[in-house]
Amino acid sequence: MEGKNRISFDYWCTTENSQLEVVFEYKENKFFLRTYGAIDNIPDNWEDEQLIIGYGG
Repeated sequence: MEGKNRISFDYWCTTENSQLEVVFEYKENKFFLRTYGAIDNIPDNWEDEQLIIGYGG
């Protein structure tokens, strides 16, 4: 655990040689993605707003 409301782990890709840090924050009875590899400080509504180019559908 990073803090009392965050969890961090390493994601290892099974089809390519890569390893990413993934961090989730727990608040309001939900987990929110905060870091995915080089992408950091991901906002709560990143899927709705498509704030990250190339992610969010």
